[in-house]
Amino acid sequence: MSEHARRVVLTDPGRREITVGQLEALGLRPGRPLLVHTSLRRLGMGRDGAPALFDALAAWSARDGGGVIVPSFSWETEDPAGWIDPPLPRHELPARQAMVGPFDPASTPVHTELGFFPEYFRRQPGVTRGTHPSLAFAGIGDGAAAAVLAQPMHLPFGPESPLGWLYEQSGQVLMVATDLTTMTLLHLAETIAPRSYVRATSRRVRVVGGWAWYHGGPSCGKAFGRAAAIWGPAVAGRGRIGQAEVTAVNARELVDLALARLATGDPAWLLCDQGTCPCCDRAHSWLRAETDHIWYGDPADIPSAPRQG
Repeated sequence: MSEHARRVVLTDPGRREITVGQLEALGLRPGRPLLVHTSLRRLGMGRDGAPALFDALAAWSARDGGGVIVPSFSWETEDPAGWIDPPLPRHELPARQAMVGPFDPASTPVHTELGFFPEYFRRQPGVTRGTHPSLAFAGIGDGAAAAVLAQPMHLPFGPESPLGWLYEQSGQVLMVATDLTTMTLLHLAETIAPRSYVRATSRRVRVVGGWAWYHGGPSCGKAFGRAAAIWGPAVAGRGRIGQAEVTAVNARELVDLALARLATGDPAWLLCDQGTCPCCDRAHSWLRAETDHIWYGDPADIPSAPRQG
């Protein structure tokens, strides 16, 4: 942690509630936007803890103009022809593609891999969900609502995305019983890195009226735990709620630290080791100049590759 980071006990082991006062004691700064990753199961609260956590975040978002964003991704809208782990048998593809519907911010559920809270969050009054067909965020607070609605189709984790907004506003990340493999903010560093396999990746998704490609699709985050070696100066504070660790991270500092590593001869730093992950293997191949572009979707519908820049 940085020399100014705090380490506090937010509750005794028998109490698991989260309050605005606890968030501030952790090192979060009123008025700064907040990205939240949480595991209620690991926290020991289960689904019953969602209302209390939401109330605390809503109260935080109302303080001094701060806002809160939460990942609200729905990968079910992506083309099954892009599945690689495992790939879909070709004869099953037409039927599977016919089952994929377009994204609807009001009704498309958050993917279950993100846990219960993001789905609960996006359904609450006052929350705005973005419109990206695969990688939308949900937000509460005026600034957060504008940021999630402004997310572009292409480079959805880039400078114009909610993650870019968080960076520019010197926002923070609240990790509630989660680890670095959930740190979506590191995808921003991957996107803006000098040699970016993210900018060289396109994914095909279902939209109203048919299929569309978006450019700037991220790789996986299974290797993001490597950032533990460099993130110390970005950590604002650590605490415990019940038996679970809660961490506050300064967004700009973390991205800058990751970019420094990616830009100094280690562009594959945040990828899984070669041969262990089909998705990351494609990114490794691009970094070795073995392919010009990375496509996830029906090869019969591949457009001209966009300029990587």
